[in-house]
Amino acid sequence: MCFATIGLAMGASSATATMAGLQAVGSAVSAMGAIMSYQQQQSQYKAEQQRYQTNQLLAQRSMLEQARQVSLREEQERSAALDRQRASAIEAAKAKGRMVASAGEGGVSGMSIASLLADVERTKLNNEGTINRNFDSILQQGQADREGLLSQAEGRVNSMSMPQAPSLLGTGLQIAGIGLDGYTKYRDRQPKPVYNKGP
Repeated sequence: MCFATIGLAMGASSATATMAGLQAVGSAVSAMGAIMSYQQQQSQYKAEQQRYQTNQLLAQRSMLEQARQVSLREEQERSAALDRQRASAIEAAKAKGRMVASAGEGGVSGMSIASLLADVERTKLNNEGTINRNFDSILQQGQADREGLLSQAEGRVNSMSMPQAPSLLGTGLQIAGIGLDGYTKYRDRQPKPVYNKGP
C-alpha cells in the first residue's frame, strides 16, 4: 500500500502507482548503496593512508638509527686512528731519543746519526699516512653506507603504493545514472499518448 502512495505522489495513474512506487524505492535503495559504498571506500582510503604514513615514518626512523650507528663507528675509528698516530709519534720520539743518547755515549756524530734519525722520521710519516688512508677509506665506506640506507628507505616507502582517494564525482555520476535509469523505466511504464492524425 505504501508503494502505491509513493507512485501516486509521483503522478502515476492508480494502475501503475504500485510499480512506480516500487521503482522509486528501488532507485532510492540503489542510491543509498552507492553512498554507503563511497563511505566504505573513504574509510578504506583513510586506513591505507595511515598505513602509508606509518611505513614512511618507520622507514625514516630506521634509516636515521642505522645512520647514527655508522656515525658512531666512524667516530670510534677516528679516535682509534688518533691513538695510533699518537702512539707512532711517541715511539718515533723514543727511538730518536735512544739513538741520540747512544750516539752521545759512543761519541758518534755526523751524517750517520742524521741518516738514522731521518729513517725514524720517515717510518713515522709512513705510519701516519697509512693510518690516514685507512681512516679515509672508513669515511668513504660510511658515506656509501648512508647512501645505501637512503636508497633502502626510499625503496621501502616506494614499495607501498600511494593510496588513491575515492571519487566523489564518480559516486555522484553513479547516483545520477541510477536516477536516470529509474526515470527511464518509469516513463516506459506510462501509457503512450495517442496522437490524432487529423483529416
